[in-house]
Amino acid sequence: MNDKNLKLYYMPGCPYCMKVMDFFEENDINITLKNINNDSGAALIMVLIMLVVVAGLAGGLLAATTFNTRFSGGELDRNQAFYAADSGVEYTKALSKNVNFFSGFEKGDRVSGEDNNIKLNDSNQEFFVEINDINSSRIEFISTGKYNDTSSSIKFEVSRNFHDLNNFNINRDENISDEEHYSLTGVGGIALEEKISIIDWDFDTFEDFYNHFLDSEDKTFLDIVDEDNLTVNGKDNGESLTFEEGNGNHEGFELDQSIKNQRIHVKDNLKINAQGQKDYIIEDSIIVVDGYLDLNISSGFHIENSVFIVKDHFELSGTSPSEPWINPLFLVYGESKLPAYVEMDGIGSNFGINFENYDDLPEEFVYFDENRTFDLSYENWRVFRQ
Repeated sequence: MNDKNLKLYYMPGCPYCMKVMDFFEENDINITLKNINNDSGAALIMVLIMLVVVAGLAGGLLAATTFNTRFSGGELDRNQAFYAADSGVEYTKALSKNVNFFSGFEKGDRVSGEDNNIKLNDSNQEFFVEINDINSSRIEFISTGKYNDTSSSIKFEVSRNFHDLNNFNINRDENISDEEHYSLTGVGGIALEEKISIIDWDFDTFEDFYNHFLDSEDKTFLDIVDEDNLTVNGKDNGESLTFEEGNGNHEGFELDQSIKNQRIHVKDNLKINAQGQKDYIIEDSIIVVDGYLDLNISSGFHIENSVFIVKDHFELSGTSPSEPWINPLFLVYGESKLPAYVEMDGIGSNFGINFENYDDLPEEFVYFDENRTFDLSYENWRVFRQ
């Protein structure tokens, strides 16, 4: 092959040029060769090519440097925004020691100030915390931190810790041992002792005691039963009660027909005798007793999602219920005992009692104590950016 119109510019000693010329020779290709060292025009072309290559490399390097600078600046803003959001978490944790978020707060409320964000030392760094979801035992917060035009948010939960509450709770009497607070006779195989807690509550009066657990200062949601030694007997002898005007929403109901969705304040002792009655249910109710509470139950007697707050002592006797009680909560102030503050007598081995979910108790029931109630849960702690 011979093409006199083609020219190959080469540089002596260049290994790549040598490979090309060897290829031409092996394949009998005849091309005019031009030594680049002897051709100033060709040298200029090569210099221009090199300049173009170097300029391209320099431009790419500049673009990469600019991108990295911008990325680093954006990452700095994101980190600062995250640190501001994290400050909101710590702020809420500290605030929860003195503020009961479960009372008087709703979804969407800000806990870091209604209008303005809280600024940190850097005037461009700030945060606010608001309630994203709330129920009786758990609150989900969102802490949003801002830095310049960048935001970062952290979702976290504060949950009420009821670890010291049990089905039966007795205000501690320092003059007696824990075992003397209660008496269990004939309760069969059930480990009722595991359902009893002795708690150090510090209240001067029974009124202070029950106010601690009920969400309202005036307690107008309670229906007042102002009768001495109120006794509710079997189905044939039940009493119809009319409550004091201006308290609660109920004009009256038959106590012998079961107690459902009631809020009752009995101003004296209360005895419920359900013997001989097939079914008697206390459900979704709060009962405050300014005396002692005596329940003489039958196999059909059932308690579910109800709270009993008792001034003196609580006595339980009768026949084991056929179905386990669900979420019953007894709180005994213990102003007097006979001979213990909680007595259970004659209940058989089939008696079952469960404590499942505080959320199912009546909404007016609250429990707040800065030393034991709040426990920050980071199980659902998660970060998202806006």
